[in-house]
Amino acid sequence: METEVVLETNQLKKYFGAVKAVEDISLSVKRAEIYGFLGPNGSGKTTTISMILGLMRPTAGEVKVFGETVTPEQNSVLKRVGMMVGAPALLPPFTARQNLQMMATMHPDLPESRIDETLKLVDLYPAADRKAKTFSMGMKQRLGIALALLNKPELLILDEPTNGMDPAGMHEIRQLLRSLSSEGITIFLSSHLMHEIEQVCDRVAVVQKGSMVAQGTIAELLSGDPIVSIHTNDTTGTVKVLEKLENARSIETKERFVYVQGIASSQVIEALVQEHVVPEEVSVTRPDLESVFLSLTK
Repeated sequence: METEVVLETNQLKKYFGAVKAVEDISLSVKRAEIYGFLGPNGSGKTTTISMILGLMRPTAGEVKVFGETVTPEQNSVLKRVGMMVGAPALLPPFTARQNLQMMATMHPDLPESRIDETLKLVDLYPAADRKAKTFSMGMKQRLGIALALLNKPELLILDEPTNGMDPAGMHEIRQLLRSLSSEGITIFLSSHLMHEIEQVCDRVAVVQKGSMVAQGTIAELLSGDPIVSIHTNDTTGTVKVLEKLENARSIETKERFVYVQGIASSQVIEALVQEHVVPEEVSVTRPDLESVFLSLTK
């Protein structure tokens, strides 16, 4: 049976006068997956999220959440969605439990037990009665996510949840997101941090200047040709030899290295030796998400 699509956008556009902030974003997020929305700062990620949440009207296109169209006037389905966009809206003088109790007043049908249940879900139950202002950055982010989870959402939308965090805090958030996904919660994770996206997401969309330039699983995005790395004292001569080879592409230089894709390392060595441009070392690597991202967002 085909997995249910819980969030989709179709040819979504947002213009501010002559500025095209978002241009033809079409994405599809399936139930219980962690979906990465990756792009540099200023690429249109936050504007897209604002339209998904019904905070901003698209210039053109459509947003559907659980099959229902979302607009600023038509947004009742968003009660099934939790969100944390930007820094978490915490009350620093209050404890973690009190912060959740304040939020619970907006959901009068929630049982009182849901507060402790949510604190346990984000691993803050031992610190439930500590004031939020004493929390580490990672703990504050987890409390922000707890606020978003209080109403038992089926879809969680997070915009840069690890921004400004140290490696330990980022690890905490990664572990939490995996745990939430295993509970059946769908997560839409917007970030400019490639390392984070690569480690935690099932599928990824890459956006640049408001347009989506790639979408797929991490494996699909990393399935490109290997990169042949040539360490040489003659980068200019090496490039000239490579440019003559059929199928050689993406030739780049950096200091004493030349990089090329599309041809085997054995073919590179043979061609260089024939032209008396002998390299010091030739090695082969697979592209990582950072190199794919940089290639897509040039």
